[in-house]
Amino acid sequence: MYLNCHTGFSFKYGTLPIKTLFEEAKRCGIHKLALTEINNTASYLELLRICYENQPQANGLTRYGKEAYPLTLAVGIEFRDKSQQLLYIIIAKNNSGFELLNRFLSYHNREDKPLPARAPVLENTFVVYPYQQVEPEKLRDNEFMGVGSHQLVAYAADPSREAFAPKFVALHSVTFLPPEKSKDKKTGRDKFIYRDHNTHRLLRCIAHNTLLSKLPEHQQARKDEYMLPEPELRNRFAQFPDLLERSRFLLDQCSIECQPGQDKNKKHIRSSAEEDIEYLRAETEKGYALRYGTDRTIWNKHIEKELRIISQKGFISYYLITYDLILFARSKGYDFVGRGSGANSTVAYCLGITNVDPIELDLYFERFLNEERVTPPDFDIDFSWDNRDAIYEYLFN
Repeated sequence: MYLNCHTGFSFKYGTLPIKTLFEEAKRCGIHKLALTEINNTASYLELLRICYENQPQANGLTRYGKEAYPLTLAVGIEFRDKSQQLLYIIIAKNNSGFELLNRFLSYHNREDKPLPARAPVLENTFVVYPYQQVEPEKLRDNEFMGVGSHQLVAYAADPSREAFAPKFVALHSVTFLPPEKSKDKKTGRDKFIYRDHNTHRLLRCIAHNTLLSKLPEHQQARKDEYMLPEPELRNRFAQFPDLLERSRFLLDQCSIECQPGQDKNKKHIRSSAEEDIEYLRAETEKGYALRYGTDRTIWNKHIEKELRIISQKGFISYYLITYDLILFARSKGYDFVGRGSGANSTVAYCLGITNVDPIELDLYFERFLNEERVTPPDFDIDFSWDNRDAIYEYLFN
């Protein structure tokens, strides 16, 4: 039922750490929510990882032996224009919809184009507009109007409510932790301290370069944007429970498929890892003949050792991908320079990835890759600015 949840990755707006949003869902007994950061999707992988780590195993505990809590995630984006006016929330039904959603956002970021007032037509997505922002009769099949609990009085008097009832959903945003309850020392009455909301207001002032006293209300989130247990949420919408049911219906149709624990990296470029190492060895042989001639001393002392470590550490395909890129650049006549610690590799020198002879300069391969290294190395390759777009296109294609 929560179609609009933020973390601190809604920059200069949200206040919740990603882990805290998960803990809030656990506190409130919520087992599915939509993560919709403002104009980005930066936090979803981390929350997916947390959800993955907290899934129950056969014994009911997590894989780490801790108490499990299953939380399922839907992912979307809350789109705001440059003045920070909320335009619409788009939630992906599946991975295909999420890809289209990211392409739409990336295009507008890259081209620095203003976001359209109406959401684009994107397959496999749902769109939720703020209440009364679009006339109900103009909503497309996948578009809806979000009604907050503070808008129920206006909604009750809305003449379009009955005619277009299926187009209205409950929209309770989550941006903060709930307020802290304490006793007033003078009166003894309960009072609530909205620390997260105060932090949010400071972030909004930073975003708009203004003072707290001059920060307009419409640039701030409401104080009640915190997660509620389902019974409390139902109580807020008791007059119109159908709004919550429609929100749940939308959320139930949305999911994102991703297993953070799986290694999806390709393990080989050719038909098998064996073919990869044979190809790498053969191409290195060709380059060795050009670089060092027929003397096998360097091959026996350096190349064999490097090939063994490259294979052992699983970087055969990494070398071959880089080599493929170099072959493409050569075929197009593009200038490039390989530099950095990659220049310590004699295999890279034989392949032409680098043009510095590590033997002549007494460079140590272990600085680039060794048996104890746990982090992957990288080749630094510079291309001319006017060739880079072609290089990017080739890599992605």
